[in-house]
Amino acid sequence: MDLQARLLALLPGTQCGQCGHAGCAPYVGALTAGTAGPDACPPGGAAARAALSAALGLDFKPSLEDALAPFPPALVALIHEETCIGCAKCLPACPVDALIGAPRFLHRVLSEACTGCGLCLPPCPVDCIELVPAPSNPFAMASAATVARIEAAPGAPCTRCGACEPRCPEGLDPRALHERLRDLQSPAALGPQLERCTLCGACDTVCPSGIPLSSWFQHGRAVAHEASRREVAAARAACASDRRKARLAAPVPSAGGFPDLADLTPEVARRELAGLLRKTVGHPP
Repeated sequence: MDLQARLLALLPGTQCGQCGHAGCAPYVGALTAGTAGPDACPPGGAAARAALSAALGLDFKPSLEDALAPFPPALVALIHEETCIGCAKCLPACPVDALIGAPRFLHRVLSEACTGCGLCLPPCPVDCIELVPAPSNPFAMASAATVARIEAAPGAPCTRCGACEPRCPEGLDPRALHERLRDLQSPAALGPQLERCTLCGACDTVCPSGIPLSSWFQHGRAVAHEASRREVAAARAACASDRRKARLAAPVPSAGGFPDLADLTPEVARRELAGLLRKTVGHPP
C-alpha cells in the first residue's frame, strides 16, 4: 500500500471539507505534497492527527485530554418531518448518498450510512436538518467512569521503574501498554493485548507514581473498539463516495425513444404513450 492509500485509510471518510479541501482524497494529496498539516481533520480528532503524524514521520505528543477523548462525538443528520417541505435540495449535497427522498415527498436519512458531515444543512431552505448524536454511542458510555478515575489520579509521570511488569498475571508489560495508550499509538492494534488484561489491578498497587493503570487499560479497550468501528465506517463511507462519483460521472441514459410530451397535445401524447407501451410491455395499457 502506497503512502497516499495508507493516509486515506487513516481518515474518517466523511468527505466533509472541513479540512479546507474538497474531500478526503484531495486532503491526502495536500498532506503528501506538504501543503497541509495532519491537524486539519476535525472529524478525525486527536486519533487521526496522531496516526497521520506517525505515517508522515512527524512528532505529535497528545495531551492528556487528547488521550482521554481521542474521537469527537459521532453525529448523524436528522430531518424534522414536521418542517420538511420536500424540496430535495439536500439530496445532491450528501457525499455518500445517505439521504433518500423525492421532490414534494418527505426525505429520510439512512443513519447507518450518514457520516455526520453536515453538508446537507446549508442547502435546506427551512432549516429542518440538524446534526444529533448517533443513536448508540458505546464509546462514551464505556469510557465515562474510567476517564473520571484517571482524571482524579495524582498525575505524576511514569518513572519507568518496571515494577508493574512482573506483577501482571497475563505476562503483559503494563508500562509499555500505558505509554502506547497515552501517546495514541495505533489504538485498534492494541485491542488483542487489552482484551488479555483481566483488570485485576495488581499493577496499580506497585506503581510509585499512583497511575491507575487498570483504569487506563479499561479506557483503552473502549478506544480500541471505537477505533475499529470507525475504521469500518470509514471504509464503508469511502465505497459509498466512490459509487456516487461513478454514478455522477456515468453518461445520462437516453430517453429510449420516448417523446417530449410537453410539446404534444393531450390527445397526441396519450396516443404516443399507448403505442410505446404496447411495444415495451406487449399489451395496451
